[in-house]
Amino acid sequence: MYQKFRGLYFVFFLLSSFIFTSVYTKAYASTDKPHILLISLTDRVGSSAWYQGIDEYSKLSAEALDVDLEHFAIGTLRENVLPLLEERLSQDPKPDYMIFGNQLNLGVDLLQMAENHEIKSFLYIEPLSDEDFKTVEGPRGKFKSWIGQLIPNDEQVGYDLANYLINDAKRRKTALGDPSKVKLVAVSGRRSTPAAYLRQQGLIRAVKERDDVELLQTVSGRWASDVAARKYLGLKGRYGRIDAVWNANDSMAMGVVSALDQNDFRPSIGGVDWIDDAVQALTEEKMVATMGGHVFDIAYVIALIKNYHEGTDFAKASGTYSLQSKLMPLTRDNLSEFESFLKYKNTDKVDFQAGFAGLIKRENLENITIQRFVKQSMVKVQ
Repeated sequence: MYQKFRGLYFVFFLLSSFIFTSVYTKAYASTDKPHILLISLTDRVGSSAWYQGIDEYSKLSAEALDVDLEHFAIGTLRENVLPLLEERLSQDPKPDYMIFGNQLNLGVDLLQMAENHEIKSFLYIEPLSDEDFKTVEGPRGKFKSWIGQLIPNDEQVGYDLANYLINDAKRRKTALGDPSKVKLVAVSGRRSTPAAYLRQQGLIRAVKERDDVELLQTVSGRWASDVAARKYLGLKGRYGRIDAVWNANDSMAMGVVSALDQNDFRPSIGGVDWIDDAVQALTEEKMVATMGGHVFDIAYVIALIKNYHEGTDFAKASGTYSLQSKLMPLTRDNLSEFESFLKYKNTDKVDFQAGFAGLIKRENLENITIQRFVKQSMVKVQ
């Protein structure tokens, strides 16, 4: 039954990127289930495929792990975030833990707020800048309540996606007897977003390593489908035929797909996030690849916090407070391996509690794989 998934190798790597200089701090042990506040700086939970995924996986994992979870979507206005969060933290019940990313570059402010309210915090998805990380001395440094972080390797994501697209475009050109360089354009996210910056750095690294590609231009699509569509049409008008389009997320990739006329030459298009529309676009051969799996990180973080709350500290077992996840490509070649999981992930055929069994045990901490989770959680799928 599990043969469909034997090619799945999405691995969570735990990197020793922060070297301890202090004595190990024992986890806080409690018999009460933890109350976790998940913070998202968005007003689009109901309309954004990414935030819908975060909401779905966080709730499924919280239910499976018997955790009280509150998803607090504050909005995108920077001046409102801190006052609204301060108001929430001044009310009962006060959460035991806060999970958030460095959105709008407010990560340090949120860490300080958690410290002020004596709430343990966990950073995920969006990292602090290198300068801020050093200034606050990483997790359990200046902010003792900051217990850890799990951050995707976004630079590697941009690098891997670029190579997939370039290779696909080159293969198509070669088949047509065209020896010229691959003409590549890139649609990045908001310039102030760490993920956009790091993914773009990975793109640049890939291009520098190759002599068969020309990066024509990089534009900002601001993470939005309609903006990406307009930007792509402008690039097409400027450069003519484009062989490949690198996108920092799937929503922008879908915008590019929507901007193509039926009779247009179809470039090799890719994005990031594994959203449903992108998966469908793979089946229809409108996209080449989507990098993803990191939407599952929120489930992993909740499991780590649950164990920490019960007295098992991931940092003691893994040797680091700073964990890193690696995204994997979903392509037309491996799509069939994921179909059952993607189809049944929000039904009773996928048992999250069974999936988490043994996943966060000490002996598995350095080899946490989505493969193990899927194998254990899909025992009801025939």
